[in-house]
Amino acid sequence: MQATKLLKLSAVINLAQLVALTATLAWLGKIYITHKSSSVDLENYRSYVVSLFKANQLVGRYFPVIPTQNTHGDTVHTDFTGTKGALVVLFDPSSCQPCLHLVLETLQHVYDRLENPAQLPIYALSPTPLAATQFSRALKLKYLSGTLLLNKDRNYDSLIERTPVVFLVDSHQTILQCHYPIYKREQFTQLFFWKLVSIHLPVLNINTDRFADSPLRKLEGLSLLDVIKGQHTFENPF
Repeated sequence: MQATKLLKLSAVINLAQLVALTATLAWLGKIYITHKSSSVDLENYRSYVVSLFKANQLVGRYFPVIPTQNTHGDTVHTDFTGTKGALVVLFDPSSCQPCLHLVLETLQHVYDRLENPAQLPIYALSPTPLAATQFSRALKLKYLSGTLLLNKDRNYDSLIERTPVVFLVDSHQTILQCHYPIYKREQFTQLFFWKLVSIHLPVLNINTDRFADSPLRKLEGLSLLDVIKGQHTFENPF
């Protein structure tokens, strides 16, 4: 009975996502026809919609409690009960390097501005041994980084099929938001983090005043279309 209910819920979610994707494509098509956007703009719109659709396939799913080994050799589990959620980035050495650097540095920027970091654990995890250690040392990350100790009997393919990938997980281990960075479209990643900081995480008392030195601040006053088109100056590192 429970399995039947879950299957029905999954079907409803997939249908809702399909309807949302269709509506978004129609909206972008109208914009393209009305404003005669360039081919570059249209490709940006298409990439944004496709990326958003793929990410939404994981939203609402359970984020498994996985043992990880941090850079000090201690075993820590991705168990976020007792917190207000967590931010997790999964990656491997073959991930898009500019994308990965932007995500890891942005997470450090967020971590530095949390009034209570224990309430929002931030993890940078890789299934490849030593990868997290190397990136942690190179970028001087202060939040937890380590190796995913994956259980071969469980299927984690949906989580690490494509990396880097960023998750916002709540205290019930439910994936609330998901983001796949795209090479040469850094504005999508900036938009994702801007939404997190300004909309989804205000309860955590992130000091947004200190984001004045971040590219996130440059998204203020821009419309969603402006951001998707990349109508702002991007500077890295954070």
